[in-house]
Amino acid sequence: MLQRLLVMTLAVVCLFLFFGCGQAGKKKRIIGTIEYETAAGKMSKVLAPAVAQAGRDFKVTINTYGGGCESKGGEEVTVSENTAIVEVYDFTTATSLSSVCTMPLLQFAHIVTLRFEKPGEAIIKFVGQREANSGIWRRRSFVIEHRLTVTTDEIKPELDPDLPDQWTVTETGIGPLRIGMNSQESLYPSGGGFIAEDIPRSSASCWQGRPMRGPSGISVMWSSGSIARVDVDYGSVATAAGARIGDSEIRIRELYPQV
Repeated sequence: MLQRLLVMTLAVVCLFLFFGCGQAGKKKRIIGTIEYETAAGKMSKVLAPAVAQAGRDFKVTINTYGGGCESKGGEEVTVSENTAIVEVYDFTTATSLSSVCTMPLLQFAHIVTLRFEKPGEAIIKFVGQREANSGIWRRRSFVIEHRLTVTTDEIKPELDPDLPDQWTVTETGIGPLRIGMNSQESLYPSGGGFIAEDIPRSSASCWQGRPMRGPSGISVMWSSGSIARVDVDYGSVATAAGARIGDSEIRIRELYPQV
């Protein structure tokens, strides 16, 4: 009797390995998780302009989230007169929500090029799923909407973070960041916000932060919720007159004879 039980147990284990774990290595396309919620809070990230030029391409970014079983998939885009629908997908090797996936939470940036031809108000709908853990993992369809204005006015191309020359320092700020901007106004040009070098005690506190995008070596000082100062610690970022860190005193006097 014991021998029969052992044989049956081994048979069940073999079937589990074949139909369960054996299938785990295969990638399956799934709708991407665009909002992820745990007890620590919600995570979602969309980078899109508030204003776009009619008839001109612009880029938007939407993040998806996953664990060790997931990898970045693709996007499907549909654009009508004043509406763009961006469906995002990832791949997974998990067979169910209860599958064990190693590694910490991963983020995948999906970058899409869009264009609206007609001036006026437009809307971008990012279609994915929301994943939440309230004792039990649950997934459901989810849509994030972003509204913007399409104008006939000329808009300069988005600054390239890999080209420091486009992040010129002036009396009003650096690159697309301007003195006096609040957190909402600076969200897109900073690439999604700032990494705090010291934790602000309150909204009225002064604190230093580095933008998520832009050349290395730059930071801004925040005071009472607005950008108050720009710092360049190292790198090749220049002022409007062409001064850079490492220039000699003679060079600076040539560029700024009034100093």
